Amino acid sequence: MGQVEWIAKAVERLPTVVNTAEVYQADAATTPHAEDSPVILTDPPYYDNIGYADLSNFFYVWLRVGIRDIYPELFAGMGTPRDEEMIASPRFENSRDRFEELLHKVLQRIRERCSGQFPISIFYAYKQQEEEREGRASTGWEAMLTAIISAGFQITATWPMRTERSARPRAHGANALASSVVLVCRSRPDTAQNISLGGFLTALRTEMPAALNRLTREAHIAPVDLAQAAIGPGMEVYSRYKGVKTTRDGELVNVSVREALIKINEEIDRYHAEQEGEFDSHTRFCLAWFKQYDFTHGDYDRAVVLARANNIAIDTMRGRVLTAESGRVWLLSLDAYDDTHPNAQLSLLQITTWEACHLMIYHLNPRNEDGRGIEGAVEVGTAMQNNPTSDPVASVERLARILYSHYDRQGNAENAFLFNTLVTSWNAIEENIRNPQQGHLEFDTDE
Repeated sequence: MGQVEWIAKAVERLPTVVNTAEVYQADAATTPHAEDSPVILTDPPYYDNIGYADLSNFFYVWLRVGIRDIYPELFAGMGTPRDEEMIASPRFENSRDRFEELLHKVLQRIRERCSGQFPISIFYAYKQQEEEREGRASTGWEAMLTAIISAGFQITATWPMRTERSARPRAHGANALASSVVLVCRSRPDTAQNISLGGFLTALRTEMPAALNRLTREAHIAPVDLAQAAIGPGMEVYSRYKGVKTTRDGELVNVSVREALIKINEEIDRYHAEQEGEFDSHTRFCLAWFKQYDFTHGDYDRAVVLARANNIAIDTMRGRVLTAESGRVWLLSLDAYDDTHPNAQLSLLQITTWEACHLMIYHLNPRNEDGRGIEGAVEVGTAMQNNPTSDPVASVERLARILYSHYDRQGNAENAFLFNTLVTSWNAIEENIRNPQQGHLEFDTDE
């Protein structure tokens, strides 16, 4: 009944006074329904992630017994249609190629019928990562974007939407996406021109920083969703042209979607690298050392050279962010930032961004019984306000995004989850720091 009530509440709040609809069961690749430039929203399948027909049959056989007399047309068959299903099921020959061909065919039909006045919306919740399927490395996004662009669409935006519940089984203990991503598309004009790879890169470097600022500093997109959301402004540049061209072995060839995604991710890395210049000297040292050694030992002389480059001394960091002994240096681990840390009582006049970030993680980590959640993170942020940097509190969020990216690439989902939680909690933390008179805001970091 809970599921029924949720749907009823959503229907009650639809922005129309006429809640009527017609529902069809039909093949999207061949059957037209609306002739008058419909507004189209779709959530396509992804390869063999879900066996829709098989799952439907689990319920269909019982529904058929109970309501076949009421809906005879819907329950005419003994089971749900399977032969036309657009998934890469092993029961189909060349299942992957078949899926990609059908996806392209459906999107072409959509482009033929969609409205020129309104964009189409394609919901997608597949994390950008490499996979090996049938001997070919690919990304979920590459397949989807290739089909969309080759069908003649231009991607004009991507909107992360909070559609996935943290309580769902797949999210338990995983660094799963918090959002679906809505790809907003319009038909690409027939007058679109080709552009060179150099021209594409110039446009990308011009437009991406402002777009990433909007996503991180204004929209506060969670780190786990940023790579997906950033595809929007990047692919908007790529897909606005008929093709992106480059010369290889003396021939003019197309730059593929995969190559474009690599360039977009490089711009995200460039953006994060530029953020590092805003950190205090101690944090820049820690981040540079962390990228090279993580929490393992490094040579003391190398640490001295890096410290001098940042105009600081090793001794000023002992016990606070690192340990130095026997000719070796290593950063304090995450577990060292607890109630025993020198800055745990926030007694020093200045606390570095590196320390503040890790102390906030201590408070927000659900495994730490002594952590005080949002309240503890707010106390850390409040102690930072005497720092000389232009916006020391906001620098913590930027560092958390960088560290999330590091752990995510390592495949360390547990630590990546912690830094993602810090960013998703940031609105509540910052609001309480800026307006302490309003009192503590209740905030569920799990959501």
